Amino acid sequence: MNSLLLVGLNRFRFLTATLLLGIVALAGCDSSGPVKLTGQVTYDGQPVEMGAISFEDAEGRTPSAEGAIINGKYEVLDVPRGNKRVKITGQRKTGKSTPAYAGDPNSPMIEETEAYIPAQYNDNTTLTYEVKSSGSKDFALTK
Repeated sequence: MNSLLLVGLNRFRFLTATLLLGIVALAGCDSSGPVKLTGQVTYDGQPVEMGAISFEDAEGRTPSAEGAIINGKYEVLDVPRGNKRVKITGQRKTGKSTPAYAGDPNSPMIEETEAYIPAQYNDNTTLTYEVKSSGSKDFALTK
């Protein structure tokens, strides 16, 4: 009788563990939630040194997701799935210095930067992307 009880208990533990593993596996298979996107952004073949990228819902129904571009690479978390308008901005150093606080004669000097990515990629973007799943998407921008 003890051996039958032991076999039944082991079977119960096995079934419980199998059920728990199945629940954990299914929890990671959400095909409707937000995703992570990574990639590279270049302008005229050169990495965008510093900037920002945003994925905005084409119909305005879901929140937008944004991330920084550093040395041509970006990572954006929690991007809702669907058709997106993509906006990309970029800053580059001009080689000049400018006061950190305009009008203050004691202001420290900082490196001046300028926006250089054309409006067709940001304010008046023509870029679109359909977000289906986590992954990589590169953007090669031209003049």
